[in-house]
Amino acid sequence: MPKPAVAAKPVTKPKPKAPTAAVPPLKRATPVSAPLITEGKAKVTETFTKIENSVQNFTADATARVKSVMEKGSKNVEELVEFSKGNLEAVVASGRVAAKGAEEIAKYATDYGRTSIEKANATAKQFAGLKSPTEFFQLQSELAKSSLDAFVGEASKFGENYMKLLGEIAQPIQSRYALAVEKVKTAVSA
Repeated sequence: MPKPAVAAKPVTKPKPKAPTAAVPPLKRATPVSAPLITEGKAKVTETFTKIENSVQNFTADATARVKSVMEKGSKNVEELVEFSKGNLEAVVASGRVAAKGAEEIAKYATDYGRTSIEKANATAKQFAGLKSPTEFFQLQSELAKSSLDAFVGEASKFGENYMKLLGEIAQPIQSRYALAVEKVKTAVSA
């Protein structure tokens, strides 16, 4: 069997080249004078020097500000630590005064109890030696009056001593409070 016929590809003729425009000849660059180069170099150097100085000044200023802030922060932390230490010392001092006061109150109560027992024993002996009801009522009246006077006197003395003790206990803490108020006033006014 014969092969089918294949159509031949048409041959294309090359297109004629378009006329090219004439390129003008390159002009030779005129040389730049040395003073102009020197002047340009000087301006560039001056500009870079100004930029470098500005950066250095900015860096130095920023460093100084950061250092100042850090020093103030460090100083504030130190002051806070010292203030807290003072507060703790005030609480400890107040505790010592309270402990000493409690010891004195216990001693006072013990002494008062001992004295009261001795007076009660003496009173019992007096009652044992009575011979008539009239003497009994007379002694009873005297004892009631003296007991009431003694109670009022002791209660007044104890109250005064207790109030004094409370003032002594509060004094170290009140001093710290006054110092804190003063520091706040100083900080607010600054």
